[in-house]
Amino acid sequence: MADPRAVVADEFTKETGLAIDPTRLRAHQARQVAVTLSTHRSRLFSFQLNAAELDELRSDVAAQGATAESERTYVEIARFGDLPTSATVDWNTLGAITQVLLANESRAAVDASEL
Repeated sequence: MADPRAVVADEFTKETGLAIDPTRLRAHQARQVAVTLSTHRSRLFSFQLNAAELDELRSDVAAQGATAESERTYVEIARFGDLPTSATVDWNTLGAITQVLLANESRAAVDASEL
């Protein structure tokens, strides 16, 4: 079985055009995607972009994805505070983003308490 971080990094690269090191990925809690409809579970990973990577994503407007399979993806960058009132993401994605941000906030609080 393939290392989940390597699979996620490879998929991220295919869909954005930006290559990342799998060791940068942080695993979060796996959850059911639609509890009342399916037992399917989704794994969640995150990493922090640096300024150069963010600039690269902003400047590349070309379609990404597995074009041989007719998959086309485009990177969209948005502020978290704008997401709840936009139609950019679904509830599932908004919840996943919130989970990552809350986990980072909790980790920062722990780090600060150790000072």
